[in-house]
Amino acid sequence: MNPEQSLPPPESGDAVTGFPIRPSIYDERIGNPAARPLTDLEANPVLQVLFGLSFDAVLAFDDAGYCRAANPAASNLLALPVDALCQRRLQDFVPLEYQSETAWAHFLRDRQQSGQTLILKADGRLRWVAYRAIAAGLAPDLHLTILRDLGDAHDSENNPEREANKEADKGADKGAENLEGRSLADMQQTLATEQQAIERERFITRLAQTIRQSLDLQTMLHATVEQVRHFLTVDRVLIYQFQPDWSGKVVAESVARDPLSLLDRVIEDPCFAASLSLPDSHPYVSGRIHRVNDVQRDDLSDCYREMLTQLQVRAVLIIPIVVKDRLWGLLVSHHCTAPHQWDALSEDLLQQLSTQLAIGISQAELYRQTQQQAQKEQLVNQLVQSVRNSLDLQTVFANATTAIGEMLRLDRAELVRYQPEQGCWINVCSYRNRPELPDANGVVIPDEGNPIAAGLKQLQVMHVSSLANEPDPISQSFAEHFPGAWMLVPIPRIGIAETEAAERRVWGSLSLNYQQPSRQWQSWELETVQAVVDQLAIAIQQASLYQSVQRLNDDLEHQVAHRTAQLQQALEFEALLKRITDKVRDSLDEAQILQGVVEEVGRGLPGILCCRTATYSPDLQSSVIGYEYATWLPSAEGQVVLFSDKPDLYRQLLAGLPFQFCQMAPDPVPQMQESLAVLAFPVFDDQGILGDIWLFRERQQWFNDAEIRLVQQVATQCAIAIRQARLYYTSLSQVEELERLNRLKDDFLSTVSHELRTPIAGIKMSIQLLEIHLNRLGILGDRSNPITRYFQILQDECQRESDLINNLLDLSHLDAEVDPLLPSEVRLDLWVPHIAEAFIEQTRDNQQQLFINVAANLPPLITDSSYLERILTELLTNACKYTPAGERITVEARPWNRPHNHQQSSQSFADPAEPTHPNTPTLFQICVTNTGVEIPEAERDRIFDRFYRIPSNDPWRYGGTGLGLALVKRLVERLGGAIAVESSHTEDSRGETCFTVTLPSLELTSRER
Repeated sequence: MNPEQSLPPPESGDAVTGFPIRPSIYDERIGNPAARPLTDLEANPVLQVLFGLSFDAVLAFDDAGYCRAANPAASNLLALPVDALCQRRLQDFVPLEYQSETAWAHFLRDRQQSGQTLILKADGRLRWVAYRAIAAGLAPDLHLTILRDLGDAHDSENNPEREANKEADKGADKGAENLEGRSLADMQQTLATEQQAIERERFITRLAQTIRQSLDLQTMLHATVEQVRHFLTVDRVLIYQFQPDWSGKVVAESVARDPLSLLDRVIEDPCFAASLSLPDSHPYVSGRIHRVNDVQRDDLSDCYREMLTQLQVRAVLIIPIVVKDRLWGLLVSHHCTAPHQWDALSEDLLQQLSTQLAIGISQAELYRQTQQQAQKEQLVNQLVQSVRNSLDLQTVFANATTAIGEMLRLDRAELVRYQPEQGCWINVCSYRNRPELPDANGVVIPDEGNPIAAGLKQLQVMHVSSLANEPDPISQSFAEHFPGAWMLVPIPRIGIAETEAAERRVWGSLSLNYQQPSRQWQSWELETVQAVVDQLAIAIQQASLYQSVQRLNDDLEHQVAHRTAQLQQALEFEALLKRITDKVRDSLDEAQILQGVVEEVGRGLPGILCCRTATYSPDLQSSVIGYEYATWLPSAEGQVVLFSDKPDLYRQLLAGLPFQFCQMAPDPVPQMQESLAVLAFPVFDDQGILGDIWLFRERQQWFNDAEIRLVQQVATQCAIAIRQARLYYTSLSQVEELERLNRLKDDFLSTVSHELRTPIAGIKMSIQLLEIHLNRLGILGDRSNPITRYFQILQDECQRESDLINNLLDLSHLDAEVDPLLPSEVRLDLWVPHIAEAFIEQTRDNQQQLFINVAANLPPLITDSSYLERILTELLTNACKYTPAGERITVEARPWNRPHNHQQSSQSFADPAEPTHPNTPTLFQICVTNTGVEIPEAERDRIFDRFYRIPSNDPWRYGGTGLGLALVKRLVERLGGAIAVESSHTEDSRGETCFTVTLPSLELTSRER
């Protein structure tokens, strides 16, 4: 067994280039594992840095002397790849005369060695190196060896061995000294720096994890300041949170000793607050770092230096905490006993922690808002339940004040009722969080001369930082017994209009108190209190209506029944409107639509005696009653109503306005002899008025608003349906007229073609006889003779007329489909070149290039070969005619498989029969492409029309009848295929046009098979 073949490949993703990690090494010579997995090396960042940064050869050996790891410098020194080095022992690199086994045993005993020695490279050369070996210095059971190259062992000229030893001794001593001094010092410095960076990253990661795992703001802030102070070894670390007035409070702190504590202290810096007049543009918002290395020596403003001195600060580093583009607070580090030079690492550390704190604060605030919302909803639900379970106001008041007091941790919560008749406010319910606080229940507060009461009567929320600071004597009289900050929220009376007097609109107030002065009330607290007030207002309203509810119970039941009937009527009207809409949409027959509408409305609305609809004359002078539904009134269908007979009524209808009235006198036109309630509604849209709808009832039954809205919607649907029906019939008439004209045109062309065929045949025969006589006279041989040119024109124009007649006849036959298809197998690889061969001479004369490209292994196409030949011939004729000199014409034939979404394709094909060969494609494509010509996009859909020629082309230059492409399209469609044209600019802006014919394979008859 070869031990090198049994080694597993190196692991990928090593942290340092040239630091191979091998899971295990097995030496068959001793039969024991040479090493264990290098998980310690992989996880040791110091070793990773050392192996990656050192310019000297660095190797790691285990106790048995096997190399476990090496850097690229060791690979260069020993002339072996890193993988090969990790398969060798130390003895493989040292000459035999140096007794490496003994030296290794001494090294394991002494735990370190340094000096010089000869090493044996892989190419057999010897080199002097200075070495230093440390046993188990950086990883358990791994010994680190550092080698520095001192030169070739054969550089001495006289006595190689003696000179080598001599020079080696000097070089080794110097090398060892440098290796132990400068090289190791540099590496130790590098390792120390990297170790600091690693510890800093670990600290940031650990603290960030602590921040993100906690949703409690205070826990997160205290953990942050405590860990930062210990890591930076400073006297004090604090977090300073801004208030709305840009004063601030120390909300978290860690100090080296208690006298330095500033926790919960409110710090007001007027210099700083003045600089925050535009907080969005303050440098702190953009991440400014503020540092003071020495308060006594640095250039500071007097007020700022004095404030720092009072706070026992000698050096300070301030990092802003910006939460969602809002300056939330500051992360502050203090040295209190001596100046301190802040380094970039500390600034970077605190800046990264500030970012993590911002994320944590945002999460904590979101969590707090969620908790507050949940508490608010719970409180409101409790009050709602309390209101529902009891109509005793005192019980509801007690529950409300206790709940809001405990939730917001208030010192007081008071309910005060306004008594306008007595001119005072009376406390009707009181909550105190401590029994020693004075009881305010029953306290009477005067109303006159009380500015706080005046604001409450205007339904304003009143904020009082302290009653002692209020100017009125009433507030000052209560300041001693009721100190602290107050928030008074008015309780409105429900159902009182804003135009009523202020005394009637307010019931009382819910007054909340904190003993702490200048307390800032939060917006969520106001929202919570407002929700409580709303529920209290509801409870008060419910209690006041309790007696009224009992008395009005019968009336309420009547109202419920009436409302139920309205809802039922609304549902019935909705179903009626849906039926009418469905009928309107399902038909384009105007008579059917209007008859259905009058029947549905007559049956659907209660008490309808008659429903009639009339259409207006174009001059809007009369109307004809066309359709009606009547239960017992005489029929008036077909009667004409003149607008001049009822000018007032029709003036309003023509203006698009509905109306209802009571017909008192008999009306001879609709034959009404009794007085009835009438609703008339115009049928109109944005294009004008079309007619009207009339409904008749008993005089006592007026049409309510719901019925009027229903008839309005019906009239709108009728207007839409009538417009659609008339548009449809107009379009249908136009289509029929166009079809008739088209048939007349086709019949005319077919007749004319037949009639012209005989004289044209006679003309052609006369031309041929004339040609024979002129040739005998020798006239046509002389090209300078004008007779020759005139004869050629006669011959060309006769042929042109003959082609026109033949094309018209062919189109007539294709339209009539009188000629049956004769499908046969066509080998496109042979057939296409054969057809194109006839155009080779013509393209050469026109200085054009003709290319033929037929796909290899193309199966036979089953189609009518005569039709296919006519199609390709016409396309090639057009291509030769319109392609400029120097351009190319390409004919391609290829298979084409039907796309999966062929039902949505722009081309449609007749379904071909099943292919006769399993490899036969679904469809075939023949493409004729010519360059130098572009068809405008607006003309591409019209080039297949009969007699159509592109206006931009000169008809006298190219000739033609405009029937060629029309004939091609009909031939392709007759074969069950489709033709498409694409035209665009090429890269050289010459233009390119491609006609693509897509054909299916037809089914062969038994005779053809």
